[in-house]
Amino acid sequence: MKKIITLYFILNCWNLAFGQNEKFDSINSIILKIESNKNLNKSKFDYNKLNPVLITKGSTLEVWSKNGEILKTKERMLLSWGIFIGVTYFSENKPIQYFEIEKNFETEEKNYKKTIQVFKMEYYYLNCNNLLNCIKIEGQRKNSFGYLKYAPKAHITPLKYAKKALKI
Repeated sequence: MKKIITLYFILNCWNLAFGQNEKFDSINSIILKIESNKNLNKSKFDYNKLNPVLITKGSTLEVWSKNGEILKTKERMLLSWGIFIGVTYFSENKPIQYFEIEKNFETEEKNYKKTIQVFKMEYYYLNCNNLLNCIKIEGQRKNSFGYLKYAPKAHITPLKYAKKALKI
C-alpha cells in the first residue's frame, strides 16, 4: 500500500511539473502570435486623459485589438524617478500574461536620458494554487509600488481604460 501511495505521489508531482510547463509554452505561443500579427489595430492614448487618478505627464496607454477584441495593452508611465511599464496579453477576452518593468534614471541627478532596468515581474494566469508558481521576478523594486498579491488583478485598470478609449 505504501508503494502505491508513493508512486501516486511521484506521478502527481511529475504531472504538475510538466503540465505547468505545457501551459507556459501554450501561453508563450499565443503571445508570439500576437506579437507577430501585423494585422492588429494599434491605438495609442494619453493615459492621463483616460485615467483621472494619474498625475504624471506623458503617460500612454497602447492597445492592440482585432474585431473588437483586445489582445494586448501596454501602459507606460513617465515618473520623476524613471519609467513604469505594464503589459497584459489577452486570449478570448481573458488575461494570459502580465508583466511589469521598472526602469530608473541612471543617476540621482536630473539625467532623464538613460535608464536602467531594476525590476521585472512576469505573471502567468494559470489558475495556480500558489501565486509564486505563476510568477517570475528579476531584480528588486526601487521606486514602484506593488504587492505580489495584486498581480492577478493588474490587468483590470488598463483593460477598463482600453475599453473606454475604444468604446467597447
